[in-house]
This record gives sequence, C-alpha cells and structure tokens, in this order.
Amino acid sequence: MTSIDGTDIASKSPRRGRATATPRLGADGSFALDPVPKWTGLEAGALRRAQRLSIRAYAEHLGVSPSVVANWERRGSAARLRTETQQLLDTNVSRAADDVRRRFAAALAEMKTGADAAPGSGTGCAPTVLDGDALLRRDILKMVATYMVARPFSSAADRGPGRGPLQVEEWRETADEYGRSYLQADRHELTAELRADLDLIHEVLAALPDESVEARGLSAAAGRLFALTAMACTDLGCAREARHMWRLARRFTDHAGDKAARQWVRGHECTTGIYQGRPLSTVLELAEKGLAIDGDWPCAGRAELLGGKAECLALQGRTAEAISTLHEAERTFEMLPSRVATDVESIYGWPAHRLCHAKSFVYSTTGQTAKAYAAQDDALSVYPRARLISRAQIELHRAECLIRDGDIGDGIRQAVTALGVLPGGRRRRFVLEVAAKVSEAIPDKERRRPDALDFRDQLAASGKQELSSGVPV
Repeated sequence: MTSIDGTDIASKSPRRGRATATPRLGADGSFALDPVPKWTGLEAGALRRAQRLSIRAYAEHLGVSPSVVANWERRGSAARLRTETQQLLDTNVSRAADDVRRRFAAALAEMKTGADAAPGSGTGCAPTVLDGDALLRRDILKMVATYMVARPFSSAADRGPGRGPLQVEEWRETADEYGRSYLQADRHELTAELRADLDLIHEVLAALPDESVEARGLSAAAGRLFALTAMACTDLGCAREARHMWRLARRFTDHAGDKAARQWVRGHECTTGIYQGRPLSTVLELAEKGLAIDGDWPCAGRAELLGGKAECLALQGRTAEAISTLHEAERTFEMLPSRVATDVESIYGWPAHRLCHAKSFVYSTTGQTAKAYAAQDDALSVYPRARLISRAQIELHRAECLIRDGDIGDGIRQAVTALGVLPGGRRRRFVLEVAAKVSEAIPDKERRRPDALDFRDQLAASGKQELSSGVPV
C-alpha cells in the first residue's frame, strides 16, 4: 500500500538493523556493491549525499518533487519507497562511479554500526514520537550543534577530490532556486529541504581548504540557505531557532567575503527582527553594522538595511532620522540594477513594493498620514495579488492612519476587513504585530466601545492559531 508522496506505508513493527551493501571487486576490477535489500529514506538519503546532489537535483533525477525527497529523509527508516523508485535507485548505484559507491558503502556501514549500538536496537522498543514543532526544533538544534562546533573546512592536506568552480556554480543555482520558490513555499516542507541540503553542503565544505576560492563560493551559498532557514523559522514561530540560523548565515557569508550576501543577510535579519519583537536597540545595531560593510554601493541588501533601519527609528520615535534614512533608501532604490529593482519573483530582489512598504510603515508610525495614504496606494498598486500577507499589512497601516485621524470606526472596520480576508492559518506574526499597532492606536477613551472590544477578541483568537500551519508569507 502506498501513500501519495511516493512511499509505502510503513508497518508498525520495529526495523531490526539497517540495510548493508557489501563492497567487493567486480569482474572488471571496479568497486562493486551487493544490492540494497530494502530502500528506505535512510538509504535514499545516503545515496544522495554520496552523489553530492542537492535535494532539488536529486528529486529532478528521480522524477519526484523536492518535498518528497525531503520527506523520505525526514522520516528515515519509516519511509518505504515504491518498487519503481527502488529499482531506479538500484540502477543509480550500479552505474555510479567508484568514489560514489565507496562513499555510499561507508555511509551504510556507519548507519548499521549506529543502529547496532543504539539503546533498544532490535529489541522491539517503540521509538520516541515527536510532534511536528518539536521535531523541527530538534532538527534545527542538531544543525546548530554541527555548524557552530564543528570546523566546516579542511586543511589543504586533507582536501579530497572536488569539481571546483562547477560545484560552486551548482550550489549558487540551488540557492537561487530556493530564493525564487521561497515566497510561495510551505514553510515546514521548505525547512526540511533546506536542512537536507545544508547537511550536504557541510560535507562538501569539509573537503575544501578554508581559504580556497571554492570554499568561499560555497560559503556564500550556504549563508543564503541559512538565512532562508531563519526566515522560515520566524514564520513558524521558532524565534530562538531563527536567531541561531541568523548567526550561522552571518558567519558563512562573512567567511565568503561576499559583500552583497553579507548585507542581504543582515538586511533581512534586521527587518524580521522587528516583527520577532527583538529589542529595537539590537535591531538598529544590526542595521548599522550591515551598512558599514561597504559604503554606498547600491544592492538589495543595502536597500533592505536602510528600510529596516528607517522602520526601527520610526518605532523609537526618532522621526527626523527615520525620514532621512527612508530618503536614503529611495536614493539607493533609484541606483539599483534593473534586474534587482524589477525582480518580484525572488526573495533576493528589491522591487518597488519593498520601498513602498517601508514608506507606508514609516509614515504610518510617525503619524504623517497624508504621505502614508499615498504610499499605501502605491504599494497596493504594485504588490502582486498573490502576496496576501504583505497586502494585508498595508491595509492595516491604513487602518492605523484612519484611527490617528480620528476615524475610529472606519479604522477598526478597515482592520477587521484586512484580517478577515486571510484564512486563519495566514494570520501570522508578521500580520498580528501590525494589527496590534492598530489596536494600540485607539485612544484610551475609545477602548471600551463594542467594535474595539470585538477587534481585540479577534486578535486574541488569531494569536492562538498563529502556529497552526506553515503557509508562506
């Protein structure tokens, strides 16, 4: 019996040991392996890593979606692959180069050793079952332990065979693909895919001297993947885990020496930090350090840093500085390369709606409602229709402005409507933080009116649903 994701439904009986592929020399002197008796997610993941393929490249080769491959590896021995998929994997092994087969055999042997040594192995003891959020946090903390403690690069003497610039380009393309799919990707699936690819890139980096051109290129790609993981964790309500990922993103892009990547990482850490409730002084310090990386060079990261800094200053009540920084963001936008300023499909671009959003935020927060209304009209005219949450934020900015202008009833109705068009699972932190500002803008003497109380109840109910799904921003 098979499930819709391409796996057989696992039996409830515990798995005793692991599949092994005994190495031997073939008739032609090549490194040969006995067939894998039964493929599960563990063996499929080991083969992917042995082949040095990203989740997406491996999925394309097998003719399945990346989320299916990520799900196999996440479920491990509980994932039973379809017969035709197992046959394809058998063929992959038989046609693989000797170095791939050796790595695969070593991985299987290591898995068997770990299974035999594990407490309760083969005794029929039931494994510990974790729910989705607990499993996510466990996996992220394992990543943190691996990358923060282990040295990800080798000495020159330890360097193994690699594919040089070609391999770097493949990982750059992988990071670009994640950037293009990020805006619409399910956050749970995305996090699983990113974790699997980051595990592999760690193995690749371990075979490279830390000062090599290849290591620096791969570090830039890894840094971007860590940043995307941090943003996905933020969407899923895992603030502490997100901060760990941001530290790793900074570490790897700093090692790469890629100024654009360094600023892009810090820019998005700054803007997401505002919605995470991080201290504004910390967020502002992040922005200042990011802007100090490379003067006035126009890039998406610098624009993001300036927008985030302006929003932070507005929240601190430093209106003049916020407006000055916002104008600097406008000048940077005007100098951006066309490919960056017109890129609405990827998280790596900084198109017009990003600037309009920052203007709407700053002018609404500082009480300059006439300018805020104009910025909101501009933002809604350029935001893609599919960006429901971002558009809802703009509508909530407008609600705040209406209340500041004394139109309390209209402002509350505007806010209720903005939240109402979103399914419950999409009322995420990025929306609720803005909605809370609307509620705070209601004057004290008006807080007991029925519509204000109803709006507060709606916010409370939405907050309870915040972690219920992994839908995209």
